[in-house]
Amino acid sequence: MRTSVINNGGGYINHSLYFQQLKKGSELKGEIKGTILEEFGSLEAFKNQFEKAAKEVFGSGWVFLTLDKNHHLKIVKKANQNSPFTDGETPILALDIWEHAYYLKYQNRRAEYIQNFWNVIDWERINQNYLQAK
Repeated sequence: MRTSVINNGGGYINHSLYFQQLKKGSELKGEIKGTILEEFGSLEAFKNQFEKAAKEVFGSGWVFLTLDKNHHLKIVKKANQNSPFTDGETPILALDIWEHAYYLKYQNRRAEYIQNFWNVIDWERINQNYLQAK
């Protein structure tokens, strides 16, 4: 039963977060901006760490920016449809690393898909996710 809940429930939760956060041309702002700058040093440092984690996912999975139990931001990798919720962390931002997410446009250019992800993030939504998780 647990595996079924993880696969189906996790898939639903992860994809819901992923699709709700997409919006072309949005700018990082709000409280999440200050927290990212404080915890990662710069937006560029955060992006570099997030992209590195995404490139390290072997096979299918996800990379998340989460808020942990101590109210710190973390970059978390999860295989398959696993969710940070199972570890008591709240996902704020999600990147789908399953091949179906990028293959039609990028074929085997996974790194290009990961890099271009920053062009379609709704940072207002990410800020809302952050504020709700606090």
